[in-house]
Amino acid sequence: MQYLKLKIEGTTIEVHNSWLGVETVTVNGKKVSEATSVFGFNHYFTVQEMSGLSQYHVITKVLDDFGNVGIDVKRNGQFLYRNLPLSFSFIMKRSNNKHKKLGLEHLRNYDIELAISNLEASLEEDSYDWEAHFHLACAYSNIEDTKKALFHLSKAVENGLKDTDSIMTYEMLAFVRIQDEFDEFLERGFKLSNT
Repeated sequence: MQYLKLKIEGTTIEVHNSWLGVETVTVNGKKVSEATSVFGFNHYFTVQEMSGLSQYHVITKVLDDFGNVGIDVKRNGQFLYRNLPLSFSFIMKRSNNKHKKLGLEHLRNYDIELAISNLEASLEEDSYDWEAHFHLACAYSNIEDTKKALFHLSKAVENGLKDTDSIMTYEMLAFVRIQDEFDEFLERGFKLSNT
């Protein structure tokens, strides 16, 4: 999870970016915008401030080749901040694995076969990479290969995926969640049967 908190003349703006690319913007604790983004998003909202009604525009974007996210903030058309990096609220696995980066890019573009090929190659470099396993499960779910999707979900959990709610909500896993095998997989705590 990446996170940034700004205080602007009595207004508190928080930007959250999950590892799945879900961006949430809150103002004074209330959600004003949410979107799933790969390369950034434009969040627009209006805030009643002491000086009157202000129009905000929060722009999220990728800052570098490592996937770090930053934001620009405009109020009433004027930049208040540019290229502010979002910080990590927990230690997130950093990787220079080119196959993983390519695999994620292909997955975002729904080039599923290329995503699978690159993510499988990334696991040859680090077979314990829970993010690569999670995204492989997404890819296999998209081509309706339940067995491989469940295998990689189990490996993701086994190797460190803490946010198991993402298995239940991430849209790329929709196919695998409606399979009978998934109910049993869920009952076993995201583990495969020994049979």
